[in-house]
Amino acid sequence: MRRWPLAALLALIAGCHGLFGDRTDEGDKEIASFAEARQRAATFYDGGDFVRAAAQYKEALAIRKDHFMCRLGLAYSLMFINQPSSLGDAAKEFVAIGERRDPREEVKRVYGLGLTYRTLGAHYQRRSRLRESKGQIKGAAEDAALSREYAAKGIVQLKRVMEIDTVLAQAQEAEAKRKGADPAALTPYRVSASLTPDAHIGIAHCEILLMDPSRPEELQGHVEQARANLQKYAEIAANARQFWQLRREALLVIDPMQEQSQSLSNDAALRKRYEENIANTIKKEVAVRRALFETLVYVNRFPEAIAEANTILSLEPGLDQVVYERARAHLFLKPPDRRAALKDLKEYRSRLPVGKLTDEMVQVNRAIKQLEKEIEAEPAPAAPGG
Repeated sequence: MRRWPLAALLALIAGCHGLFGDRTDEGDKEIASFAEARQRAATFYDGGDFVRAAAQYKEALAIRKDHFMCRLGLAYSLMFINQPSSLGDAAKEFVAIGERRDPREEVKRVYGLGLTYRTLGAHYQRRSRLRESKGQIKGAAEDAALSREYAAKGIVQLKRVMEIDTVLAQAQEAEAKRKGADPAALTPYRVSASLTPDAHIGIAHCEILLMDPSRPEELQGHVEQARANLQKYAEIAANARQFWQLRREALLVIDPMQEQSQSLSNDAALRKRYEENIANTIKKEVAVRRALFETLVYVNRFPEAIAEANTILSLEPGLDQVVYERARAHLFLKPPDRRAALKDLKEYRSRLPVGKLTDEMVQVNRAIKQLEKEIEAEPAPAAPGG
């Protein structure tokens, strides 16, 4: 066997590097450019700058056009830009990605598509009401039809989210049993981490968008469906809140045997995250219940609107505007409940800035005086057996 001198071997390696070096360098540059664009996109996305995030995801996709996470990031960025054109582009992108074999990827895709349809529905509903207020009846009707179309599409996708998430949960539980773990211990984690709660919120919102005063025969069905999904969300969120509260309390317990040098800063960060998670579940439910409340008032379902206002204020008592709107709803009842309206208006007035006579304060004072006169003029209730 021939032995190669070391100098000759090094020369041969150097020669090969000369032949293939340019191609390798070019490939390395491409990989580095892709990684850099993707990192910038993620940074902008996490910072809420979705316009720049979308631009960087496009730059990354120009290098690797079929990269799933970049395509997903682009679609979500376009959705969060929340402009009519970007929402349309987001929907096209989610559809163009195509169905994924991996359910963990597919659930993210259909969730984004469902949210995009829901947001488009809300956009066209707002534009419909604006056009209606301007007397543009034909345009308002066209926008209302588009709003219902997108809302219906949103429900289909968000129901698919729940189906996939259930399959993933079953697989997770089966894996836990195989390893001898307690599947029940996984439930709080799944509640806090899965997309199911948000899917219920999204469906409730889409049902609200489908409510149409010109179709009274359909209204109650949409109200019931919206409430059912809100109730389901409330149950899941309550379980999640309990889980996070327990986690937070566990962090607050300090073992005197432990050294102070242990990661107390990490504990503080975790407590903050748990507090944010607890507050976020309430914030989401309140936001959708307020939309339902306003819609019920819009379609003249005042007893149901008052019930929603009561629930909202039990979750977040400091919402002054809901107290005021509930007072108005009491007056639209047949017969009007003036005493309940008066109580709400006085409570609302007590929350206004003290010592500053504003136009709003003057209006509220007038409404209170008028109600007091009307209540005083009401006939006394008949005596029993009279």
